[in-house]
Amino acid sequence: MKYLLLSFFILLQVESISAQKRKKETKPAPILTHYTQTVRGIIIDKETQQPLVGANIELIHIDSILGTSSDIDGKFKLENVPVGRRSLAITYLGYKEQIISNLEVITGHEKVLTIALEEEAFTSTVVTVIANQQDKDKAINEMALSSVRQFRIEESERYAGSRADVSRMAANYAGVAAPNDNRNDIIIRGNSPLGLLWRLEGVDIPNPNHFGGFGTTGGPVSMLNSNVLASSDFFTGAFPAEYGNANAGVFDLKMRKGNNEKFQFLGQLGFNGIELGAEGPLSKKKGHSFLANYRYSTLGLFKLMGINFGLIGTPEYQDLNFKFHFPDAKIGTFTVFGLGGISAINLLESTLDKDKIDGGFGEDLRNGTQMAVLGVSHLYFLTDKSYLKSTIAGTLQREWSTISKLDQNNENPDYFYGGSFLQTKAMARITYHNKLNARFNIKAGLTGNYYFAKFLDSVQIAPIGFVPIRDFEGHAGMTQVFLQGKYKITPFMSAVAGVYSQWLMHNNSVSVEPRFAIQFKASQSTRFALAYGRHAQSQPFPIYFTQSRIGQDAYVQSNLNLDFTYSNHAVFSYDQSIGADFRVKLEAYFQHITNAPVQSVPSTYSLLNYGTSFGLTHVDSLVNAGLGRNYGVELTLEKFFTKGYYFLVTASLFQSEYQGSDQQWHSTAFNSNYVANALGGYEVKIGKKKNLALAFNLKMTVAGGRRYTPIDLEASNRVGAVTYVENSTNSARYPTYLKPDLQIVFRNNSKHYSEVYTLSLENFINYKNILNQDYDAVNKTIKTIFQLGIFPSFTYRITF
Repeated sequence: MKYLLLSFFILLQVESISAQKRKKETKPAPILTHYTQTVRGIIIDKETQQPLVGANIELIHIDSILGTSSDIDGKFKLENVPVGRRSLAITYLGYKEQIISNLEVITGHEKVLTIALEEEAFTSTVVTVIANQQDKDKAINEMALSSVRQFRIEESERYAGSRADVSRMAANYAGVAAPNDNRNDIIIRGNSPLGLLWRLEGVDIPNPNHFGGFGTTGGPVSMLNSNVLASSDFFTGAFPAEYGNANAGVFDLKMRKGNNEKFQFLGQLGFNGIELGAEGPLSKKKGHSFLANYRYSTLGLFKLMGINFGLIGTPEYQDLNFKFHFPDAKIGTFTVFGLGGISAINLLESTLDKDKIDGGFGEDLRNGTQMAVLGVSHLYFLTDKSYLKSTIAGTLQREWSTISKLDQNNENPDYFYGGSFLQTKAMARITYHNKLNARFNIKAGLTGNYYFAKFLDSVQIAPIGFVPIRDFEGHAGMTQVFLQGKYKITPFMSAVAGVYSQWLMHNNSVSVEPRFAIQFKASQSTRFALAYGRHAQSQPFPIYFTQSRIGQDAYVQSNLNLDFTYSNHAVFSYDQSIGADFRVKLEAYFQHITNAPVQSVPSTYSLLNYGTSFGLTHVDSLVNAGLGRNYGVELTLEKFFTKGYYFLVTASLFQSEYQGSDQQWHSTAFNSNYVANALGGYEVKIGKKKNLALAFNLKMTVAGGRRYTPIDLEASNRVGAVTYVENSTNSARYPTYLKPDLQIVFRNNSKHYSEVYTLSLENFINYKNILNQDYDAVNKTIKTIFQLGIFPSFTYRITF
């Protein structure tokens, strides 16, 4: 260990020296390409969202001088920008300079930016800063000081093995684990994925994944299309007061605006689907624009064409992402946005030859899901320092499934389970923001949610017959309110304090949650932060309406009065930039969880262990008597993309435990104890005009194996069904998880269009990671089910 630490500090010193040398010796990049593109956008104040007039925008690190200033509306335009990776420097009197590095400028798509500058509270002159990228991952939300990273699509798409999925991209960050190759669940600091809040354009949304059922936040394929997303915020704990009803983390996603001056199109074909995208002006004079992207599953398309790959089932799905933007100087800015997707699959083992089934479950499964979000927001400036943002939206989530059990010959389907779930939400939200002065700003908000739900499912239990699990149709409501403020105490210290509260009306659960964070800048390149948050989360709605059988044809909803699950989360962070493009970040945290749902009789069951399966838990008679605790340390070493290469190393050491109604502490299902990611990539320009680029990206993930409860084979053989070793819940762990991924990208910038060819090889050494073990009643053995082996995929994208 001491040699590892010594090597680490030597690496820091070497990088520091080389970084200082790079600062002194940075030379402009010669411009060899003949192809150019327009880079334009708007400069705004980060807190007030007001346009800044006269800001200077300069293209840096090139031979020629190219710059401009923002006009009376804060807009700017840089024409004839050479294609390739370019950097901008933005300065404005009384504001902190901002460096935007490595913008990918391509021929087929204008680069349209919204750049928010932060006012300098303690000087009236331009602040000169070292051109480092420490603030590159600084949150868009000005109230966030700790356990947050700005999520940039251009940067994250370089990560090998991500499949253009935002969840898989985020899994590379410190504190995050993704233990299942077939799903994109986000496990943060040992918490259940149920603790993640998805937010889109200010609206809390249901699970945005295809085949993502109730009681989960992940799935096999994301509906969120990276081609329409803008830079967003990803929180891993102790988040600000404007976020609620979540215990683990928040993914606060934003959609970019469509081009309001020219029409642009996108076509993409890959393993995940065939995509068509369009954007352009609805009114050039008024600046109105639209953006839309549609995708249909590739395998589903082949099925429609009559092409059969011999799979047990073909996943069919389609999704649509869109945004309409209507700015108006007098009445404010209106935005209409939406996301929707449908998916279905039939996994029918009865249609296969018995000899061809490997790792089956002896059942026929039919499953489908639907999800939709539609919202309208209005941004209105009350003064030049304050604004109101109002949002109304509706969401829908639906899932249906049937299971039929097969005999030992995989024949004679016997109907075993059927379920249909529907939940809709109508919400209205109003947020008030006021920048009282350069040092102090406040934000407050109120949200009302009205839910309608219809849950119906039943299971066959011998010798009773079919027993209803849930049979509910009705409504519920939740009110959420918050108040928070940020104060810049000194030039080196800022503090954020706030309070959040929510009221779940159907059982009168109420929470009051204080939040606090403070950040200290020891120097221009060194930051310390301390944050604390109390968080409460309601249970998935179907859990509340699970029934207990108290007699023949007599049932009661025994979970109806479950209270919120509470979390107290404290974080300490240290962030050090070294030179222009290297940073080190350390975070330590402790999380104490109370009120977790457990069984009323002594058992090891806890809802803290659920959230990564395709189905709901059917346990009744739950009480809020469980506990949990998560603690650990996280390390991030990052060299931002400069001079054609980058690398990112993240490591997490943690402990995740829970206490059930048996009053004993156990490892949670997500307590892998460690996870490490090492990513890197190199890009080189080729061709006489340097309009071609070839990039190689590599990733290695090493993590502790999945936790599991050992199967008692002897007892299982006696009863003919799986039986687990008593008092050993999550006591065992599969071997170390190892997954190397490779991505090769070729870019072609032609005069009027741009192409990207991407070849991905996931787990290219075909390492056998164990997914789980199951009891084989036919052969009376324990069978091992492995995760994804070597997985090649190819994607082609064209923009014009």
